[in-house]
Parts: sequence; structure tokens; C-alpha cells
Amino acid sequence: MALDKAKLVEEILYLRKEVKRLRKALSKRALGIYSLLQHRGFKVYKKEPNENLLIPTKKYLKTYYQMLHKYSFRLFLRDVIKHQHLLTLDRLIRFATPSVTREYFDFLLEVKLLKKNQKKYSLVSESVTSFGETLEWYIAEIF
Repeated sequence: MALDKAKLVEEILYLRKEVKRLRKALSKRALGIYSLLQHRGFKVYKKEPNENLLIPTKKYLKTYYQMLHKYSFRLFLRDVIKHQHLLTLDRLIRFATPSVTREYFDFLLEVKLLKKNQKKYSLVSESVTSFGETLEWYIAEIF
């Protein structure tokens, strides 16, 4: 009985090593998502366009995501991007009251998506030219 138990322990240890070896070998051979898509005939033109997204750092992401639930905030962001080179509160008061617009504006300053240079305001990321990618990101986060 002791001999059978020793063989069993030895076999279990051998199998554990073999499983580790196989997992390592599979991870080296596993196709990535882009290879799988290409194999199916799809072509990936763009991935994770972070430079085109108007999103804050991870610290403020949850609050920002909650703000995006408001339609007026999404319209406000669209206008911020549209008027980013001549950004003033007067240009942004279209879809919300002046006080709500000011609140949204202050929020963007707080989460560091807007910066102030002397008396002018501008987006921190100048590569954002459309609200489209940010909206796609938001919808993907919902799903």
C-alpha cells in the first residue's frame, strides 16, 4: 500500500510539471486576437485609438463615465471639442443652463481634460478632433 501511495504522489508531481510545461508551450503558440481576425479574413485598421479619446486618467475615469450618462454633458463635450481653439463659456451654453455649463466646465478642469493658459482655455489633448471615438468608448463601456 505504501508503495502504491508513493507511486501515486510521484505520478501527481509528474503530471503537475507536465501541465505547467504544456501551458507554457501553448501560451507561446496561441494566436492573438489580431491573428485570429486575419485568419477569418478581417483586417484591423485601427486599435485602441487612445490619442483620439477625450478621457481622463484612471483616477477620474469612474466619475467621468457617470457624467457621460447625461445627454447634456455629451452634447457639451461635443461642443468643447468643436470649439477647442476658441473655447469660451459663451460658446458652450447651448444645451444646458449657464450654471450647469459652468459646472461641466469646472469638472473638465478638475479632471484635467481642460487647461488654462493665461485667460484662454484649451483641451489637454490637441489630437481629439471629434467626439465620435469618445462616444464609441463610452458605449463599449456600457456593454
